[in-house]
Formats: sequence, C-alpha cells, structure tokens
Amino acid sequence: MPDDWLEILKNLYPKRSGGQGWGALERLLMRHLANGITWEQIVEGTKSYAAWCKYSGHSRTEFVKQARTFFGRDMWFLEDYEIPTEAYQYRRVEELTEDERRKDAAKWAADMRRLGAKS
Repeated sequence: MPDDWLEILKNLYPKRSGGQGWGALERLLMRHLANGITWEQIVEGTKSYAAWCKYSGHSRTEFVKQARTFFGRDMWFLEDYEIPTEAYQYRRVEELTEDERRKDAAKWAADMRRLGAKS
C-alpha cells in the first residue's frame, strides 16, 4: 500500500453528504491486505463504485456508502458496480404509469426473494 494511500482513496471515493468515517480505514485495510486482498482490488473497486455513483446520480448525497462501510468487513469494494449498457433513466414514482409501478414492485419482490430477504 503506498504511503499516500488515504489521499488516493479520498480522491477516488465518491463525495458524500455526511460523514465518511475515514478514521477507521487504516485498520480495516490492513486486515484486508493481511487476508490476501490486494491494493489493486481496493483501488479498482473504489473506481468502479465512484463511476456507478456518478452514473446513478448518487454522488454528493447521503446514498453514497460511508467509506468505513464500503471498506469494512463486508468488502463492498469487491462487488461488481457495472453500469448498464442500455440507457436507463431514473424517474420519480409519481412519474410512472400504474403498469410500470406494478412491474417495478414485482421486480423488487423477486429480487428480495432471490437475495433471501423477508418482505
């Protein structure tokens, strides 16, 4: 891990409305590195998440994960933050037709079942 690791991650990580929890980061990253995670995986995951946040419109909002969560024990930096190739436009619920709302609700329920969540 380079000497300026914190500066690198702060520059790459998406801006957030609210605290980040940067203070816990060194301990978390050292644990990951000791368990075989590479610095490159951490950096690439951070870049991928930042791009996804920008694409989804979450940058500079409270919906960006706190850094201590992103780099924490669940290792969110290893997730795939693939940006869809098809154009997708976020719309407020009020702008959806009744049919679109039903489809979205059905998709959400199916995703929750797939993930094992209780609804």
